[in-house]
Amino acid sequence: ECSGNSRGFFEPNAAGTQWGNTAIGNAEWTGTRLGPILEMAGIQDGAVEIISQGGDFAEMQRGLPLSDAMARDTMLVWEMNGEPLPVVHGGPVRLFVPGWGGIASTKWVVGIEVIDYVFDGQLNSDSYTITDAFENVLRPVREMPVKAVIATPVGGAELEAGSQTITGFAWSGWGGIELVEVSTDGGATWSEAQIVEEDGRMAWVRFEAEWEAEPGQTVLYARATDELGMTQPPTVEWNARGYYYNAIFDVGVTVS
Repeated sequence: ECSGNSRGFFEPNAAGTQWGNTAIGNAEWTGTRLGPILEMAGIQDGAVEIISQGGDFAEMQRGLPLSDAMARDTMLVWEMNGEPLPVVHGGPVRLFVPGWGGIASTKWVVGIEVIDYVFDGQLNSDSYTITDAFENVLRPVREMPVKAVIATPVGGAELEAGSQTITGFAWSGWGGIELVEVSTDGGATWSEAQIVEEDGRMAWVRFEAEWEAEPGQTVLYARATDELGMTQPPTVEWNARGYYYNAIFDVGVTVS
């Protein structure tokens, strides 16, 4: 997921591409764990982080704490959905750090260096960082927040009264989705949606909820809770770079 996914919902607008909810993908990756490769290369005492070097330009360097580089799910990958990794997605080989903002998963990897200090390159200390209201850097972008998005019906839809199905997707950079809830009355009441498709704790889930639609205008909501108990909030704090937007999304519909 792009760190700026859903940026277009910030008010006032934050700097950068005004993404809706489409700067994300869900795929099956094939590769090898990074940790054993680092161990074979030899990790010296005092190691703190790794730097992954992308092949697109010299400044394409991103630091990753060594503990996260050694994590079970951090990989070097060369296949996507059973096919050789396309160049546009970082082929022939890219780093893959599940759940983190996409900038952590360096494309076109040409080198990895283990270092004994906290890396302060541009992509860690400036452009992909969370800032306060005064644009002071607080921390680099890491795990993406929990989020649920309604796919159908779409906002502005005109629906027939009677049985309707709400569908959507939910995910969290912190782990598996435990619960998805929907509201069909503008947030006054909530009910549990059914998770109908899931494929591992770091993949998104697909959810559905049946709804007896009554004539009139209403607003639909969905919210997700992950395995750590973090629940999608009604609002989020604005930041200058427009990262981490995960406020509950409203879908207005008319039933006739």
